Amino acid sequence: MNDTKSDFYEPDFKTRERVKYAYHKRHAKEKGGRHTPSSMSKLILWNKPTLAESIKSYEKKFSVKVVFKDKKLTDSEKSKLMDI
Repeated sequence: MNDTKSDFYEPDFKTRERVKYAYHKRHAKEKGGRHTPSSMSKLILWNKPTLAESIKSYEKKFSVKVVFKDKKLTDSEKSKLMDI
């Protein structure tokens, strides 16, 4: 929602924060953990302004390395996602 190039980009900061808050509220009762879908979504998709920052934060928090296993992503696309 922060990426201006995204189909889901939302220009209004307050709207983005409202959507983020609603997501966190809906999933507040879910048990967290390193590899649970709710934790990964919360910490990677909703945590920081960019995907790269969120992934780095997730890796640091759980002492893990995020690896792209999707064969459809090219190295160029992976670099773009990670702002490398």
